[in-house]
Amino acid sequence: MIAFEVGTLTPMTPNARTLLTQYKEYLRVERNVSPHTLRNYTSDLTQFFAFLEQESGNDLVNLDSITHNVINVFLSGLYDSSTKVTIGRKLSAIKSFFRYLARERLIAADPSVEILSPKKNAHIPNYLPIDDMFRLLEAPPSNTPAGLRDRAILEVLYSCGLRVSELTGLDWTDIDVTLGIVRVDGKGRKQRVVPIGQKAIGALDHYKQAIP
Repeated sequence: MIAFEVGTLTPMTPNARTLLTQYKEYLRVERNVSPHTLRNYTSDLTQFFAFLEQESGNDLVNLDSITHNVINVFLSGLYDSSTKVTIGRKLSAIKSFFRYLARERLIAADPSVEILSPKKNAHIPNYLPIDDMFRLLEAPPSNTPAGLRDRAILEVLYSCGLRVSELTGLDWTDIDVTLGIVRVDGKGRKQRVVPIGQKAIGALDHYKQAIP
């Protein structure tokens, strides 16, 4: 059980549940948040208050006595049943609530300031299996200018590992077929040189010959 003050509220000091009602009205009227956001924040804070009341054994929790350690214990208990995105949302609700209380001078200090949101898992890009990639490269017809163009585009993308935005910025003068390289303008206008395979060079040559 966490040690923090309970039962020390004066008749002039509203309890956490009363402050939640005031905060919900602030969100609805002054911030004009969507019903979905209001419902989520209310649910997240209600869960947090239930945790505080359970730990203290009393529904008169003095919010001034809550430290960042108390909040961290609450968040830590969520990792077995919640995703990092959900935990991050609950922390956002708690931070927003305590910012509101501090701004209205209803608490002496905001205990959530030093708490960082959990890092989201890095997204691993999807990729095509090699057989599917070869089928994609062979898909454009080779007997029309449009088909030759599409095949050249796919071959260059595959061979050089370019972004689509980088490909669209290429000109014929950026391709050195003798050296087998392509000069690419990347992010921040930084130029780099990448190798290009013979099959991509051949696809470009076939397309160039088909251009009227």
